[in-house]
Amino acid sequence: MGVSVRTLHHWDRIGLAPASGRTWSDYRVYDDDDVARIHRILVYRELGLPLAQIGVLLDDPDVDEGPSCPGSASCSSSGSLTCRRWSPQ
Repeated sequence: MGVSVRTLHHWDRIGLAPASGRTWSDYRVYDDDDVARIHRILVYRELGLPLAQIGVLLDDPDVDEGPSCPGSASCSSSGSLTCRRWSPQ
């Protein structure tokens, strides 16, 4: 996935991508839902969204998170991803 341990620790600390659990030796454990959330974070970062806005989008129950279309992105009939860039209001 290409995410450093330092980045994961930061995202966990700020509540953006908390780990599902910990091992007896205190290592973070990520389940499939956690990995999917991390993937969506990476997509939003690629779009240039700030972490604060990413957190809002990920926690918004009205945001449609299809299997291949994270949050504010939508898929065309050809399967390509079309993304709307977030702009502050």
